[in-house]
Amino acid sequence: MKKKLLLVSINIPTYNSEKTLRETLESIRSQSYPRIEVIVADGYSRDSSVAIAKSFGAKIFYAEKLADARYTCYQNSRGKYVLILDSDQVLHPKLVAACVKLCEGGKYDAVTISERSIISTGSLVEKLIAYDKWVVDKNRDADAVFGTALPRFFSRKTLSTICWPRNLIVFDHTYIYMELVRLGIRTAYLNSVYISHHEVTDWGSFVKKFYRYGRGYVEALRGQPGPIAAHSLPRRSYFSKASLAKPHYFLGLLLLYCVKVIAAGLGVLSYFIGELKHIVVSRGDWAYYVTLGRYLNDVESVLDVGCGSNSPLAKIQKHFYSMGVDMFQPSIEQSKNTGIHDAYKRGDVLAIDRMFGKKQFDAVIALDLIEHLQKKQGYDLVGKMGKLAKKKIIIMTPNGFYKQEPYEGNPYQVHRSGWDVDDFFKLGFTVRGIRGIKWLRGEYATLKWKPWVVWGVISVLSEPFVYFFPRWAYQLFAVKEIKS
Repeated sequence: MKKKLLLVSINIPTYNSEKTLRETLESIRSQSYPRIEVIVADGYSRDSSVAIAKSFGAKIFYAEKLADARYTCYQNSRGKYVLILDSDQVLHPKLVAACVKLCEGGKYDAVTISERSIISTGSLVEKLIAYDKWVVDKNRDADAVFGTALPRFFSRKTLSTICWPRNLIVFDHTYIYMELVRLGIRTAYLNSVYISHHEVTDWGSFVKKFYRYGRGYVEALRGQPGPIAAHSLPRRSYFSKASLAKPHYFLGLLLLYCVKVIAAGLGVLSYFIGELKHIVVSRGDWAYYVTLGRYLNDVESVLDVGCGSNSPLAKIQKHFYSMGVDMFQPSIEQSKNTGIHDAYKRGDVLAIDRMFGKKQFDAVIALDLIEHLQKKQGYDLVGKMGKLAKKKIIIMTPNGFYKQEPYEGNPYQVHRSGWDVDDFFKLGFTVRGIRGIKWLRGEYATLKWKPWVVWGVISVLSEPFVYFFPRWAYQLFAVKEIKS
C-alpha cells in the first residue's frame, strides 16, 4: 500500500506584495512535492495581493504586524511541517520534497535553507546583497546569536512548544529561532536546493527598508536584548576567508553595513519622536479610559458592539466577561490575536437583538460605532442595546459630523452620521465630554495644526473643562442607566 504523503503548510505574510507574490505562488505550485497548503496572513494590503493569493487557492487571514501574521499563519496550518516564507521569495522546484526527506530521514526538527539573490537590474546594491548572501551561505553561518542564516522549515509539533513573538515588525524570525534553540531542537543545513530572494534594486529603497526596520528595533530589543544587539553587529561571516574572495566586494559589504546602521538609526530616532508625540497627543485619552473604567466598575459582563480590532477595553483594568461583535472578520481576527475579549461573534450590529437574549449583559457598549450608521439606524441600535442591557448602555462618538473614509480595507469605517449632546439628552443619557476642545481635532481625531506638541498640551489641559461642558468637546461619552 502506497504511503500517504505528509501535508506541508507554507506560511506567507503579505502587505502590498503584488509585484512579487505571483512568482512566489507559482514556485509553490511548481513543487515536485504535491501535498501542500498555502496560508496567507495579509496586513490589510491596498493592492491586489489578496486577490492574487485567492486565485492560487490560498487560505486568507489578516494580521497587521509581521510577528502576528506569522503566528496567525501557524495557528491555521494543518500540516505536519511548516515552511515560513516571505512574499518576495521563490522556491527551487524540489525544495519542499528535500526538506521533508531530510526531516523524516534524519529526524531533524528544522531545516536552514540556502538563500540566493535574484539580480534583476545589475545595480551595485543588488550585487552587494547577493554577495552578502553568498558569504553567509559559504560559511553556513547559522548560529542563533551571532550568525545570520535562520531555519525556515519546521515540524509543526516543534513550533507548538514555543512562546511566539507578538506585535513585532522586525526580528520576529530571530525570536522564533532563539525559542527553538532554548528547547534544544536539531537543525539541518540544506544547500542542494535553495530559496531565491527578490532584493531592493536601488539605494533609496534599501535605506527605506532599514529605516522601517529601525522603527521596529526598540520593541524587538526589549524582549531579546542580547541576541538582537548581537544581530546588529557586522556579520561575523564578513571576517571569514570567503568574504575576501572578491576583495572589492568585501569593501562593499562594509559600505552596505554602514548604510544599514545609518538608515536604521534614523528609524530608531523616528520611533522615539513618535512615542513622544503619542504621549503628548494621546494624554487626553487617559481621562476617557478612567471614565470608561469607572462606569464599568460595577458590571460582570459586557457586550462590545462594533468591537473593531482594538477596543478601548484593552486599555482598562478588565475584571468582567466581555463579548465582542463586529461585521468585519479581519478586525475580529486581529482582536483575537491580542486577546481583548473572552468570546467573539461575527454579525450585523443591527441584528444584536437576534444574536443575544434580553438582559443578557450588565452593560452594552458601542464605542466609535454609531457614527458609522445612518441616523435612523443609530436610533434603532440604541433601542436594541437597551433591551440587552441589565444595568447600563454606553456610547462614545464624535461631537458632530466628521468626514471619514474607509481605511485598512474596511468598508464599514466610513462616517454616515453626526451626533450631538441634544440627541443623547432626548434619549435619557448623561453626557460627558472627552479628548479636549473639538476645534483642535479633525479626521481620525488627529490634531489639525502644528506644532503638535503645543496643540496636544492645549487639548490635554482642556479635558477637565469639556468633561463638564460636553458641547465644547471633540468626543461625547454618553451613559444611560437602565431602570430595573
